[in-house]
This record gives sequence, structure tokens and C-alpha cells, in this order.
Amino acid sequence: MPYLGRLHSAPDEDSKEEPGTARASGPQVAAVSRGASGSVARSARGEAGAAAAARVRVADTVGAGDAHTAGFLHGYLSGASLDVRPRTG
Repeated sequence: MPYLGRLHSAPDEDSKEEPGTARASGPQVAAVSRGASGSVARSARGEAGAAAAARVRVADTVGAGDAHTAGFLHGYLSGASLDVRPRTG
């Protein structure tokens, strides 16, 4: 499996962190989750993807990042394009 990198920043939906910042350090793919603001991803080849967060009533945020990572990796391993992977997360 090609190297897959992930950037996890503080859970701040107002974060302006861009995946290109993380990708500059070497990973082929970088994804940033932004809480209620959704998620974005970018590849070394310039592909990009983004997804809005689902509107839900939040009871507890424990495990939300893990669930996003699992969904994103599922999309990756299933061969989904980068524009689809943030939605699988």
C-alpha cells in the first residue's frame, strides 16, 4: 500500500489548516477534519476533495476523529477517488 499520511489538528472547526501544508512534509495524501465544518483532502498529484459535515445532534464527540479516519481509509482501500473519500469519512 502506498504511503498514506494524515494530519490531525486540534478539533477546531474554524481552523484554516490546509491539507497542502501537511502534504509538503512527504505524504502522498493529506486529510484534515474540521469538525462541524467538514473535511478536506489533497494528494501529491493535485487532486482534491471536500465534504460538508452531516447535520446531527451531537451527544458526544469521543471517537469522531477515529470514525472519520476509518471511513476515509475505507474509501482509499476500496479505490474511491479523492473527491469521494472525504464523504466516506
